[in-house]
Amino acid sequence: MHDLTIFKGVYDGQFYYRYAVNPFSKDKRYVVDGVKEKGQHGIKVDAPKYRRGRLTYPLAAWTLALGQAPLIPYPLILINLLGFILLIRIVKALVLHSGASWYYCYFPLLIGGLYFSVARDLPDLLVCTFLAWSYLCFLREQRFWFVVASALLLLCKESSGIFLVPAYLILGLEGLMTTSLLRQIREKAILFLPWGILLAWKATLQSAYPKIKQGFTALFLKHFELPFKGIYESLAYNFSIAKVLFISWGFMLIALCMKELIKRGRPPLKNWMYWGVWINLLLILCYAIPIYIDKWSFMRVLAASHMLCFFFLLERKVRPPKWFVGYSTLIALIVIVTVVFVR
Repeated sequence: MHDLTIFKGVYDGQFYYRYAVNPFSKDKRYVVDGVKEKGQHGIKVDAPKYRRGRLTYPLAAWTLALGQAPLIPYPLILINLLGFILLIRIVKALVLHSGASWYYCYFPLLIGGLYFSVARDLPDLLVCTFLAWSYLCFLREQRFWFVVASALLLLCKESSGIFLVPAYLILGLEGLMTTSLLRQIREKAILFLPWGILLAWKATLQSAYPKIKQGFTALFLKHFELPFKGIYESLAYNFSIAKVLFISWGFMLIALCMKELIKRGRPPLKNWMYWGVWINLLLILCYAIPIYIDKWSFMRVLAASHMLCFFFLLERKVRPPKWFVGYSTLIALIVIVTVVFVR
């Protein structure tokens, strides 16, 4: 087994590495200094039932490495790099579909959290790629590929399913009053296949770890608080200029979207990105201190939210002001320098 750098406390990247070494091995119980722990391959896992549920990224790395543990670090990096290239190509396809300027193709490069995901072996870049693919298939009315992209997204990071909810409500309610119930069931049953796969996988993990009570729901809910409380507490606990710059950038992006909503009024209710803006506003405001506590890594958690805001601007053909593009470029450069030189 090759050397592995473990950051203080628990770090998400170590969990993806552990399950990439062997996605099918069960975490074992052991005792260290009288404390009961769980893990495998020399890596402690704080919540196996929760961490192992995010399968897409480690399984892809394990497959590319042909199951050879010493090779695992390389596909973990390669997958994210390929995901970044694919994301840019998908955004290009979205630009062509909407008839917007090529200028919008550079939007992904302005999302600082994506660089952090690449540098730390995290799946958030893949989440953005699968979400962008889902959106493209939604616009093109490619139901089969929309289902495939949704399934990969849910198995990559199940909490990102919240971004899919508007799309599924739109597709589920489409034609509800004009076609028979039997035909509705027959045509739309496939749409909910990704959620069925996710539930089946969660049930499998429940049977594999019957004695572990803490799962996705408990960990998910502890990441939410009253609006602004998480941001305030994190700044009080661990203040930094970098964190203020990053948080303010996210609010500027949301503000551009809200300005457009107010300016042009409410779009049709079947508009996925319209609802996405409101979801992102609630998430950014209500995330608790565990999300914001680090100086910069919270940006990778917010990467999907930032991307959907850019998609809303793309859909409306809103060209962000030059000062915002310049500020976004500065933020992205700070993140790149941080992940390259800060350990």
